Amino acid sequence: MGRVVDAIDEMGELDNTLGSAKHYNHFPAGWAWAMYTPFQWTKQIASHFGGTRNGMAISWPKGIQARGEVRDQFHHVIDVYPAILEIVGVETPVQLNGIALKPVEGISMAYSFDDAKAEGRRTTQYFEMLGNQGIYHDGWMASALRGVPWVSENPPANLLEMPWELYHVEEGFSQA
Repeated sequence: MGRVVDAIDEMGELDNTLGSAKHYNHFPAGWAWAMYTPFQWTKQIASHFGGTRNGMAISWPKGIQARGEVRDQFHHVIDVYPAILEIVGVETPVQLNGIALKPVEGISMAYSFDDAKAEGRRTTQYFEMLGNQGIYHDGWMASALRGVPWVSENPPANLLEMPWELYHVEEGFSQA
């Protein structure tokens, strides 16, 4: 890593890699919370879509006929890889160098590229980060909050006895 940094420095581009006063590489949790409005929490609270309920833009002019349309099917980042494999026509590998690979858990999003009204195929998705848990199923999200991001070490908790909240995210996407 040091050689890479040294090479960038020798090129005179080191200052171009570290951001500037216009970049917010680190900021207090309160600002992170405010910038994630209208959601309840920040990115460390996956149970309440923290940092996970984000829009995604896809451009493939030669493969997607639709232009400027919005899709609202529920997908997860694990669905990107199967979509790429499908559109390039490559089968999911089952082994690499003779070693069996875990099955891909994602669901290709390609079915929605030219059909905005296509019924979503991801019906269930589990989320967990730092003990904050959530599960999405058919337009509903059940969420359990273990701790908050500004406390570096939340008190121990029995993850099986946390209180759960239920939201119909098809009606209220922000879990308000």
